[in-house]
Formats: sequence, C-alpha cells, structure tokens
Amino acid sequence: MINSFRFRLTLWYLLFFSLLFVLFSLFLHGVLSHALERRLDEALAVEANTTAAMLLDEFEEMKGNVPAASSEAVSGMRLHGSLVAVLSGNRLLAASTPISQPQVDFIAARAALDPAADLAVAVPQVAPNGARAAVHRITVGGQDYRVVALQSRDQLVEDLAVLRRVIFLALPVVIALAGFGGYWLATRSLAPLGWMAEQAHRITGSNLNMRLEIGNAAEELAVLSASFNELLSRLDLSFESMRRFVADASH
Repeated sequence: MINSFRFRLTLWYLLFFSLLFVLFSLFLHGVLSHALERRLDEALAVEANTTAAMLLDEFEEMKGNVPAASSEAVSGMRLHGSLVAVLSGNRLLAASTPISQPQVDFIAARAALDPAADLAVAVPQVAPNGARAAVHRITVGGQDYRVVALQSRDQLVEDLAVLRRVIFLALPVVIALAGFGGYWLATRSLAPLGWMAEQAHRITGSNLNMRLEIGNAAEELAVLSASFNELLSRLDLSFESMRRFVADASH
C-alpha cells in the first residue's frame, strides 16, 4: 500500500493542500491582526482629536484655566472602553480613569521623540495584553499639551484567539477533505492505466492485431499507449514473418 503510486500521489496532494491552508491561515492572521490594530489606532485618534477640540472650547469658557478645561473636556467624552487624558509634559492634568505615573512618563517620552506630529504608541503593562495609545499635540494659551486616548489590546487579542480556534478546528476538516480529494483525483488520473492493463492482458500471440484504446486520456498516457501500440505492431510483423517461415519450411 505504501509503495502504491496512488498512495504517494494522494500523500502529495494532502501535504500540498495542508501546507497551502497553513500558509493562508498565517497570512490571514497577520492581515487581520494588522487591520484590527490599525482600526484601534484610528478610533483612538478620533477620540484624542475630539478631546483636543473640546479642550479648546472649554479653555475659552474657563477663561484660560487649562486644568479645569481639561477636566471638563475629559468628562464630556463618551468613551467605549478607552481612556482619555491630558498631559503637560510629564504632568497629568486630567484623565477619564486613573493612569499611573510610569505610564504617563512612557507616553510623554514617546511623544517627545517627535513633538511636531501625532502618533500611535504601544503602552505595556496597562493590561495583560498591553495597550495602544493615540497621542495628539495641541497648543493652548501658548503652551504645548498632549491629549492621549488609550485602550487595552485585550479585545483585539481575544478576536485573534477566536480566529485561531476556528483555524485549529478547520484544519482536521481541511486535511480530511484534501485526503479524500487527493485519493479521488489520483484514482481518476490513474484509471486509464487500469484500462490499458486490462486490454494488455487480453492480447496474446493469436490476436496481436489488437491495439490499446484509451479515449481522451492525458497526453502522457496517449504517448505511452502509442509507444505500446508500435511495439505490438512490430511484434505482429515478427510473428507474421515467423508463421510464413514455418509454413514455407513445412512445405
């Protein structure tokens, strides 16, 4: 069975489609991970920009009191599992939920690397799976501030875990289907060889004029059949010559 060409062909089908499925799964996981993280960064950027706009409005109403304006802007945000905060350098002015000083220092240090631009940063140790933060630079009353929107990656990681579970559950099904499909294709591909073998068994010295018929078989099998038929033609001529020689010699 192991030495069967059909078995080996099926095994190659199985290995090829299993590898293809694994590579596709890795590609899908990578693309989805990148897309989810980008969507999270975009959502956080919107929250940071909205908070910054509200801070400017509140600054006018609070007559230049930035800490009070920051508190009002942060408290007025409708958040969905995220946190918004306003920083002045390494000093926290306001936050929708508590944020530790090491996290404030980390965000401020990252923002200082490119002070003229908004950016998205990874914030470790906020949640079991870390967090992402969008940092928006704003100038209020001639002073620079940072508006930060932060959210843990827990939901993102959970979504990817669901995808991995689906892939792991689908893998045995894909392997089984690849095995059955490979066996069926191998059987169908090798069927003309069986027909050729049956016809060859019926050819004897008395009917060397028979030829193999394989219909619409693959080109490679058609070449094999033509070569075998040419061999039968030569054998038929040789046997015919021997018969004539024996007939002449008997007279």
